Amino acid sequence: MYLSHYKLNQKPFEITTDPKFIWLGEKHTEALATLEYGIQESKGFLLLTGDVGTGKTLLINSLLKRIGDEVVTAIVPDPGLDNLDFCNFLSQEFKLNKNFNSKGDFLLHFRHFLHETHQQNKKVLLIIDEAQNLKSELLEEIRLLSNIELDDAKLINIFFVGQNEISQILNQEKNRAVRQRISIRYHINPLFEFETRDYIIHRLEIAGSQNEIFNSEARPRGQFSQS
Repeated sequence: MYLSHYKLNQKPFEITTDPKFIWLGEKHTEALATLEYGIQESKGFLLLTGDVGTGKTLLINSLLKRIGDEVVTAIVPDPGLDNLDFCNFLSQEFKLNKNFNSKGDFLLHFRHFLHETHQQNKKVLLIIDEAQNLKSELLEEIRLLSNIELDDAKLINIFFVGQNEISQILNQEKNRAVRQRISIRYHINPLFEFETRDYIIHRLEIAGSQNEIFNSEARPRGQFSQS
């Protein structure tokens, strides 16, 4: 009912990441450029952190649309896997067309895949989403994947994307080998008041609003998170 009352074509504030509603403020534009730079320069490990709702998923979706077919990508949405399940998940995502019964067998095929992709002048990107759920054992397995490289080139980029707790996990002494390999870190802060205003106006306009719905007193003050 409220759509017709406010003369909107659709709901402007759904929690799904509808690409039509994407709004990139200064900090998100900078974060996206940082992610692209990490791939273009083959920086290896990158860490993207932010609290719930600060736009991490939005950034990853935007990145995937920008990089195109020249980057072969796999996303692990839930890193709470045991080591062999993780290997077989990557096999499926990277289209290795094989189910593995041992880690050694997987690594042989994965090495071949990385070298073959490099020869095709393509890059490989592995995104670990919800990285705050990673266990130290799987972190070490992921680090070992990065050991497959050439003398003059890294063959895989690995992006950890997660809530702030992932930084605490990486700071643990047992995870120092992974921590030392992270070449780029970017933290997304919540929106400031002026960004919140622009964000709200943008979503309302995309939803079809022709008039101002919220006055300045109705808009939240201070910092604000976006989905």
